[in-house]
Amino acid sequence: MNLLTSAALSPFKTLTTVSKFATMRLAWVAVTVALLAVFVAYIQRNFVSRVNPDVVHGSGAFFDDIAPRYDVLNRVISLGYDRSWRATAAAAALPAESVLDVSTGTGDVVRALLAHETPPRTVVGVDPSLEMLRLAREKFTAEDVQFVPGTAEALPFESGKFDAAIVSFGVRNFADRTAGLAEMTRVVRPGGRLVVLEVSHTHSRKLMARAKNLFVSSVMPLAASLFSGHPFAYRYLSSSMRTFPTVPQFSSMLREAGCENVRHSRLPPFGVGPDLYVCDKPATRASNVAGG
Repeated sequence: MNLLTSAALSPFKTLTTVSKFATMRLAWVAVTVALLAVFVAYIQRNFVSRVNPDVVHGSGAFFDDIAPRYDVLNRVISLGYDRSWRATAAAAALPAESVLDVSTGTGDVVRALLAHETPPRTVVGVDPSLEMLRLAREKFTAEDVQFVPGTAEALPFESGKFDAAIVSFGVRNFADRTAGLAEMTRVVRPGGRLVVLEVSHTHSRKLMARAKNLFVSSVMPLAASLFSGHPFAYRYLSSSMRTFPTVPQFSSMLREAGCENVRHSRLPPFGVGPDLYVCDKPATRASNVAGG
């Protein structure tokens, strides 16, 4: 073959090489997806029956079951961000002399509140899961920290008892969000503050937002299920995020609960992290919440 013929065929050789490379990558992706599908099918077939069908997702009994692995699970599915998220939310509730942590779980928000440079004098954590509360009590020895069983919809405290109330990743699990937010407002004194940290679907076409939604809808539920020891028990997580109120809708819910000056921000990474809501209970006019 002469040099002229070789030069003429060179672009075709390059195209052929690129085509082979692309084909190999597609084949690798196809094999990976197939293996994942087989793995998921295996988990469903062999382990899904272990989930108690009588346990309501998000209920106290549900969290009793996953409590032993709850902290590790949070680190995994948040990629290690959950502690900084809770610290940011705790700082938003301060300064305050007394703070109620609703859906306290194992007490990570309580820890963040007490670690702040201006910690509250009194912190009370409330949760419907007795096992979560048991684990939370093991983390603290301070006499000014209390853990009380109870649900957000019927908080066992008198009106105006606390300077601030906070809930971290718990509103999605409220049996009645409207009642839960109203109760949080009721137990906060006039002029006090409510803080809500929650994960929701990111309504954006930006690449990072799409990647986050994909991670939450696919990777997070599977990882949570496996680490919790209850495969697919966390499937409700992605569905509850997709159906969670939008920022305007949830802001409206907070105002209807008796709050004003609702502020919203989205935490890291890359502005696609959880939503942080901060609002105030009116100091001078009567709240529209019964008993507030």
